[in-house]
Amino acid sequence: MRQEPAGHWRYSEIEWTEFKQLLAGNGPCNRDRMAARRKSHDEGAWVREAAAAYAAKRALRQTAQAAE
Repeated sequence: MRQEPAGHWRYSEIEWTEFKQLLAGNGPCNRDRMAARRKSHDEGAWVREAAAAYAAKRALRQTAQAAE
């Protein structure tokens, strides 16, 4: 599907082999997208660690309060 200069869309048959390759992760931008995802995940590790530490500290406080 692409837009013609006159502003009309032109539809054609789907190339199923290409479509299946895109779904399998073999698209033109897949490598860049996955690299960005890994970078984001790695740079966000400190947030996950802080949230886990906070949850552990909160659970410890709740256990201590329940024991009183």
